[in-house]
Amino acid sequence: MFTATECDESRPPTRISTPEHGWEFSGDAGINEGPQVLKSADGGWQGIAYSCAGSWTKEYKMNTLRWNGGDPMDVRSWQKSREPLLVAGGRGPWGPGHGSFIEVGGELVGVFHATDNEADGWANRRARVQRVVFTERGPSMGRSCGPHCGTWDQFLTGMGGGGHGHGGHGGFPGAHSGGGDGGGGGGGHSGLRQALKDMNPRGIMNGLKNEFKK
Repeated sequence: MFTATECDESRPPTRISTPEHGWEFSGDAGINEGPQVLKSADGGWQGIAYSCAGSWTKEYKMNTLRWNGGDPMDVRSWQKSREPLLVAGGRGPWGPGHGSFIEVGGELVGVFHATDNEADGWANRRARVQRVVFTERGPSMGRSCGPHCGTWDQFLTGMGGGGHGHGGHGGFPGAHSGGGDGGGGGGGHSGLRQALKDMNPRGIMNGLKNEFKK
């Protein structure tokens, strides 16, 4: 692309991701959609988070493509994760997808929608947040949506405040605490705590607008 509205017509579009895993399908419909840039603070991991399977189903989820360097228009420059980034927990929330990512208080937070009930489909999709960390294997959101957090401190420490079960998983707290691959406790998040407490709805929207301008 030359600009946000002008493309190099001498180079045709390149498909860098095709549904190939069974969990990228809902019935016969294989779906990869909703790509968003995702990268670690040190630039050691750069790529895309995308949504897959049917957005009208409880199996909607998120996965990643890592850019390995080289020409981004070459499909060989991209590596798809073999395991999803975020899926529904055993008792919900259901169908987490269409994520975007913002930095808050020096930490990366994923914003996505999911439903409270298995059969909600496109109805009752609510915006949710969950922390993103980078491990030796790449980005992690704890793999599944955790329970609702009732207070800021529960969000920051990973101790779910009711709603859906799973217990607290300290490594990946969110508005739904992430379950899954362990991680340390929720201490040392005073910067994120203050940033979130300071953010009213107008402040959040202004923060998002600033992200889009980058």
